[in-house]
Amino acid sequence: MAKKIGFIFAFILIFIGILFGLSTAKYNLPEAKASDELIQELKSKVINGGEVFVNSQKLNGAIKYLNVGEKSFNGASIKGIWMDISKDGLIVIIPVKYKSLEAYVYADNKIYVEGDKIILEPKSVKVGKLPLPVSLVLGKIPKLDENIRINGNRVEIDKKVIPFDVEKLEIKDGALVLSFKKKVLELLKRRMSSLKKGYSCEE
Repeated sequence: MAKKIGFIFAFILIFIGILFGLSTAKYNLPEAKASDELIQELKSKVINGGEVFVNSQKLNGAIKYLNVGEKSFNGASIKGIWMDISKDGLIVIIPVKYKSLEAYVYADNKIYVEGDKIILEPKSVKVGKLPLPVSLVLGKIPKLDENIRINGNRVEIDKKVIPFDVEKLEIKDGALVLSFKKKVLELLKRRMSSLKKGYSCEE
């Protein structure tokens, strides 16, 4: 009986050790160099219209440049964020530190625009190398911003939090493609339309 209890106890310890090892496994993330290249491209396309093709290097350079992702809450801290563009989605890796414990939250997401929202829909979530149910992880995320909400198994981000009005967003040929209308042309059309209405009223 004592041998059986000892075996069960040893098995539990090994199982906990495996889970701990998987959850604290680290990812070898490249060092991103701060750059405003993507921001300048976006500014140009917002005025002139067209598409911006964003690769992982541009994206992480902009994140580093803007110092995005450094937050603290409930005793845990996030130091930066890494994003990688896959064939059909956006991979997000967040280093998290809680007291002396360090772990990496990994999420592979679908990303798209729906009305006035940008949608992140996690396909899989891991802590380290340990897979977890998407609903469990999303349910534990604290409220970060009034414009970012958890709705079921997806994250909804109001487009107004981004300083650029994105018309369309998709993954194409290993790049994140952002599409913009030509703002100058749109404003001109509106102005001409209002002038025509004014003339018709005078008649």
